[in-house]
Amino acid sequence: MHWIEVSVVCSLPSEEPVSAALMNHGCAGTATEWFSEEGTPYATVRGWLTPPCDDVLTRLKGDLEELRLQDAVAYTEIRCDEVSDEGWLDSWRSHHHPRAVGRSLLITPPWRSGNPGNRFEVVIEPGMAFGTGSHPTTLLSLELMERVIVPGLPVADVGTGSGILAIAAARLGASHVTASEIDALPRQIAQQNVDANCVGHIVEVLDPEEFAARRPRCDVVVCNIIAETIAELAPLLASILKPTGHLILSGIVAERLDLPLRRLAAEGLRPLEIVADDVWRAVLLTRP
Repeated sequence: MHWIEVSVVCSLPSEEPVSAALMNHGCAGTATEWFSEEGTPYATVRGWLTPPCDDVLTRLKGDLEELRLQDAVAYTEIRCDEVSDEGWLDSWRSHHHPRAVGRSLLITPPWRSGNPGNRFEVVIEPGMAFGTGSHPTTLLSLELMERVIVPGLPVADVGTGSGILAIAAARLGASHVTASEIDALPRQIAQQNVDANCVGHIVEVLDPEEFAARRPRCDVVVCNIIAETIAELAPLLASILKPTGHLILSGIVAERLDLPLRRLAAEGLRPLEIVADDVWRAVLLTRP
C-alpha cells in the first residue's frame, strides 16, 4: 500500500490551522518540523492520505487558499509525494520521540512509553490534536507550570487540545484539573489521552459551556491558544483565578504579546516573567 505525503510550508502561527485542515481532510496523523530561512522561522506540516485522493487534495488546497485570503494562514508551498506503507509509518514516527522537559517531566508517544526513569511520564498519541510535547508553545507552558504547580493545588487548562498540559498538571500533583476544549474531536482525543494516562480521577474534560457554568476557582490557570483568543477570554481567565494564583499564557507570537497583556491588565493581572523560544512567548502573571 502507498500513501500520499502532503507537506505544507507555512509561517509559525499558521501551523495549528494548517494541521487542523490536514486532519479535517482525512490525513492519518500530522507531524511538524521547524526551520529558519534567512532569519525567518517557518514550519513544515506533513500529513498522509490514502490514494486515490485527487479530489481531497483539490478541496484541501482550496480551503488553505480561502484561509490565506482571510489572513488566517500564511503558507509558501504545498507538496505531494508518494511514500510506501512502511515509509509513512517510519516517517511519522520519526518525528515523535520521548522528550525530557524541565526537571521532572517526560513526554512520550505510546510506542516508546514505559521507561520514564525518575521522571513523570506523560503519554500522548501524537498527530491528532494540538499539543504533542514538541511545539515551543507547549514546552514554554510546561516550563512555567513546573515552577508554580505544587501538590494539592486545583488547576484549570483552557483550550486543552490533546490534554497534554492537563495531564502534566496531574503528574505534577494537582488535586484536580478542569480542562476545556471548544472542538469536539480534540475534546474526544484529550479524554482518550487522560484515560490512557490513568488520571481520569483528577482531570475532567469539558466543553466551554460546561466549563463556564462550573467556573472552577483555581490556583493555577493555563491557556495555550493564540493572542486574540486569550484577549477575548481575559474576563473568564481572571474570574477563575484565585487572588494569589498564577496565570500562564502561551501560544503568543512576540508581535502580538501586547494585546492579551493589555486586556489582562484591565482585569488586574500583571506579568511576573516572560519566557521566549524564537518568535514564541509565554507569560506568567499574577495579581500585585
